[in-house]
Amino acid sequence: MFFFNFTDDPIKLKLVFKEKGNVSLLDFSSLIYDLNLFYDAVVLANVDDYKEYNFTQYFWFRKGRAIRQEHQLYLARVRYESPLELVTILFAAAAAPAFLWALVQLFEKISNWDLNRQKLELEVSNLIQEDIANKLDNEKRRLEIAAMISHRRALQTIEQVAHRLNRYNITAIAADIFRGPEKKDTPENGG
Repeated sequence: MFFFNFTDDPIKLKLVFKEKGNVSLLDFSSLIYDLNLFYDAVVLANVDDYKEYNFTQYFWFRKGRAIRQEHQLYLARVRYESPLELVTILFAAAAAPAFLWALVQLFEKISNWDLNRQKLELEVSNLIQEDIANKLDNEKRRLEIAAMISHRRALQTIEQVAHRLNRYNITAIAADIFRGPEKKDTPENGG
């Protein structure tokens, strides 16, 4: 059985969203589901435990991805007020650099998300550099991640998720990636 170990100082992702008009429960739940699908696709493509996984039509089913508990994305907080906030916890250290790199790529594909992409890319680069400081250089790690995603045939799935995220009546206006306690809300991070 898996138990949370908060002493590991996991990486957290905070997303702040702006609603365009009324948001249906279906759009809200689909947005969260698709964000989870994106995370799962990156884990399946980059964690060696899943190297035999094949991306098929079953990936899209709720039980179509046998992700172990310690590799799942966890919810730290959700606030459904304007603006909508979602804070997740990445416990899967093996997948964190790949997920963060792929997240920057995803945000570039979602044209209706008005994010400070340079700030996000800098945060991701800093966290990746921390995680691989004594192993590989940052650019080499990014190339390895891209090759793994391509080799395991996850790229098409990840692009389909990006397309799905682009169609909602909810747009991301801020993203913050951090370790430790959550940063105070400021206009720069959507607060």
